[in-house]
Amino acid sequence: MRGGGASPGAAFAMSRVRERRELQRTTQKNDWDFNNRDFLSRFMQIEAQDKDIPPEAVSVWASSNITAGSDTTGIFLRTFFYQLLTHPPTLQKLRSELEGAAAAGKLDPIASWKQARELPYLDACVKEAGRIHPPFGLPYERVVPPEGATISNRRIPGGTIVGMSAWVVHRDRDLYGEDCDEWNPGRWLCEGEKRRKMESALLTVGLRISTQSHPWLFKLLLAIDVQVARMAYCCIPCSSEPAIDHA
Repeated sequence: MRGGGASPGAAFAMSRVRERRELQRTTQKNDWDFNNRDFLSRFMQIEAQDKDIPPEAVSVWASSNITAGSDTTGIFLRTFFYQLLTHPPTLQKLRSELEGAAAAGKLDPIASWKQARELPYLDACVKEAGRIHPPFGLPYERVVPPEGATISNRRIPGGTIVGMSAWVVHRDRDLYGEDCDEWNPGRWLCEGEKRRKMESALLTVGLRISTQSHPWLFKLLLAIDVQVARMAYCCIPCSSEPAIDHA
């Protein structure tokens, strides 16, 4: 990894790879012959079958599964429920939407993707959770094309690695308003050019996040639908200043 250190997730993944390789060495068996076919087992099988795969590939794949998979999903869900519990009006509004959809026969106990994407306030809460606390804090990097590019009135030569931090972009007052440091799902209940610009700048899981198009959100929406619908109405008092609630 570029930079001065390694993330805990990457260190954990590399440790598991070393353990698995040692087990393979001492048993003289292929990992996939006796393992229960987890991701690491499959990665090692691919590595064994394709000699063109570089030696660091398995560690990189395993690290990505943790950092960009389970870890970021957990961060997102914790943010989502924390913000709802500390802002009771938004929790109540979301529960009302879910309960109303269920009563109308438009939301099953285990929601389908089609059903979940038709819930505008759920969509707003998901976007706002990803905006106010992006689960991935590193810059999303891109390589400038060979002909170069002009970014913020500065000429950048081709081949330069550039990137943006979601934590900075998501606090752009021109995009998200003067209350961009506050939890406000209602900011997403707009249409037209304003909404398009906000969505285009949302870097929660990459280029953008949308319950209309991003498959990564499906498992989040299923967990959220079930938990919010069953959640007892309660709130957690903020530790410092009183919360400003937005519906």
